[in-house]
Amino acid sequence: MIPCYRGERYLADAIESCLAQTYPAVEILVVNDASPDSCQAIAERFARTDPRVRTVNRAQNGGVSRAFNDGFAAARGEYFTRLAQDDIFEPFAVERMVARLRAAGPEAGLVYCDFIEIDDSGTIMREAVRTPSPEHVLVYGNRMGLCAMWTREVWRTLGGFDPDFDAAEDYEYWLRVASRFELVKCDGPPALRVRTHAAMGSFVYAEKQVANTYRAIRAAYGTRFSLDRFWRERQLALARAHLTAAHTFRDQQAFGKALAKVAQSFLDWPLPLPERARTDGEPPWIRARMLCVLSRRFAFSLLAPAGEQRRKVREGVP
Repeated sequence: MIPCYRGERYLADAIESCLAQTYPAVEILVVNDASPDSCQAIAERFARTDPRVRTVNRAQNGGVSRAFNDGFAAARGEYFTRLAQDDIFEPFAVERMVARLRAAGPEAGLVYCDFIEIDDSGTIMREAVRTPSPEHVLVYGNRMGLCAMWTREVWRTLGGFDPDFDAAEDYEYWLRVASRFELVKCDGPPALRVRTHAAMGSFVYAEKQVANTYRAIRAAYGTRFSLDRFWRERQLALARAHLTAAHTFRDQQAFGKALAKVAQSFLDWPLPLPERARTDGEPPWIRARMLCVLSRRFAFSLLAPAGEQRRKVREGVP
């Protein structure tokens, strides 16, 4: 299922990557969430030439969760997966995820894979982003990534995505899945190419994603952990979520917001982050290092305009 809104630049590549799957029985549902660009025309062009492609056109823009729910409600298959309008599946992605779910047995509800990061032109930025094992992938934030598949039984049991958690709707849904079903991970090479660019959802809706991630953590940790672990585990999860937000705002060069998120992370958990709450390669003092770097960059961003004005005065530039 491919939801699309203002995605005409990359949508054709996304659809073509689905049509190129080695798994023979694929159904591709493109949900146009009342996009004002040519998304609908692109999707309908593919639908006219390949019966595997179907379109769902929403009369009014309702956000990604409603687009997901409308698309999956129209689905006929036994396994569900989604693809962002700007990402690309590797040709073996669906085949490997279906095989892994079938091999895991009826208790397994969701499978996920590693991924590759590419830039807006498709050039590889990171060869392989390794996702944690199932017991750790959701505990301190959403580190599952965007390459996941779940069964129709999950959909029948849990229902759809919750629009109240848009921008973090997948994390909230994965937490619900994990409370009722087994999660499994695919071995082997990455199965998805995730495109990083300035207009991607995690950048455009960064503040909304941060707020809804916190809400999902509080909701999940209130029920999934015993009282003796509740406070510690929740605080570590919130600290990790604030640190992740700091990375996002730093990449946007919003250094003031990034600093605030690092500070909030320290308030949540003032001690060094334990290994299980850090991504691979991060030292225990990652937040202290970020605090120093961001403070310098934030100060420079405040002083740079004044320095530039003084230079113009010295040089007589109007």
